[in-house]
Parts: sequence; structure tokens; C-alpha cells
Amino acid sequence: MISNELVAFEGVVNALQIDLAGSAIATAWETSKISIERAYTATELNNEGKGGRTDIEIEFNDGEQNYHIIIECKTKSGKATIEQYQLYKPIFE
Repeated sequence: MISNELVAFEGVVNALQIDLAGSAIATAWETSKISIERAYTATELNNEGKGGRTDIEIEFNDGEQNYHIIIECKTKSGKATIEQYQLYKPIFE
């Protein structure tokens, strides 16, 4: 929905407290790349023997700054851990 509806995209951006207004939000949405369950190999993560998968990734530029947001969705007893966050650091380097 966030890739098809500007209002939904704007809601996510606002919830993350990213301040975009006017044409900047429209430009960010139009140029955004949104991935669901994106898989990474161990090589991509610089991790020996273990790949990983993110639940939702949103990448966009507001005309001044690049954003790359990873949203991990956990249900029931699943919890994000420090080790899990560390696993994805190479994506941003």
C-alpha cells in the first residue's frame, strides 16, 4: 500500500518523524524503492555462512538526503536483537 498510495507513504514517513513537506514528499514517494522480504546472501552481509532477510525496506531521496529504512516485523515471541541489527550494518556501509 505504501508504494501505491502517497497518503500511506506519507503516514510512514511522518511516523518515523522524517520532516518532508509539499513537493518533497511527492518526489520522495515517486522515486522510492520499497522491498518486501528482501533476501541478502552471507557475502552481501560480510557474514560467514549466514545470510539474512529484512521484512520491509524503504529507500528514497528527498532532494537533499538519501534515506534507507529497514522495518523488522516481529510477532508473538519474536524479538529483534542487537546481533540482528549488527547483521545488517554492511548494507549501509
